[in-house]
Amino acid sequence: MKKMKKWFCFAAVLTILLLLCCTGAYAAEGPVDQDGAKAVALADAGLEEKDVSKLSIGHDREDGREVYEVKFRADGVRYEYSVEAESGRILEREIKRSPDTKGKKVDLEAAKKIALQSAGLQEDGVVFTKAKQEKDDGRRVFDIEFYVEGERVCEFEIDCQTGTVLEEHWELWDADDDRTDGTLPGSKSGIANAGDVIDLEEAEAIALKNAGKNAEEVVFKKAKLEKDDGRLVYEIKFYEVDGFEYEYEIDALTGELLGFERERWDGD
Repeated sequence: MKKMKKWFCFAAVLTILLLLCCTGAYAAEGPVDQDGAKAVALADAGLEEKDVSKLSIGHDREDGREVYEVKFRADGVRYEYSVEAESGRILEREIKRSPDTKGKKVDLEAAKKIALQSAGLQEDGVVFTKAKQEKDDGRRVFDIEFYVEGERVCEFEIDCQTGTVLEEHWELWDADDDRTDGTLPGSKSGIANAGDVIDLEEAEAIALKNAGKNAEEVVFKKAKLEKDDGRLVYEIKFYEVDGFEYEYEIDALTGELLGFERERWDGD
């Protein structure tokens, strides 16, 4: 009997690990009620109810699905989850952290790696749609967006000075999304999913080749897929320290160079 109990315990742990590896998030087996949705969210965050504050659970209907909205805080971090009642799947997760005074300055490529690591993903199969440095409340941050087709859409905000992930948000890919404007399912930025577009790294390589530079010689400020007059284009911007700033517009379907500017970098 003891051996049988040990086997059942091992099987239960193995099942949870497989769920985590396959989906990147904890999920219940089958329908959940309010308490079940709470348990799913807490398990995904790696927390117990006694460790959190301002716990709230709402009930809503989204796109014809019954969902529970679970929110709580722990150690200065805010968590928000949307859990599907029918399956116990996490449909959406958002985490917000306070800025950290420790850490080291990161560049755009390092920020992309931090985002992938935080999402539990490798570069294979990932399509970046936005990688841009900007100011948010006086702080310089990198906005990183990418997706894995058929799986999920991810958005990150990373502190340039410390590499801290300030915000992370992901949603499950919705194959039944009925949008007619070509936008990527779940994306807040409205980026189109063209299927045959060149990837972000290829667009960066085209810009670097035109400038006669390599990636080690420049610092990328912006690399983003967007629509311009109905056409999918990559906006690429980078600079050389004590040199010039370059800005490119590249056709995302053909790789054709559509626009180019170069000016003396002023340090901003």
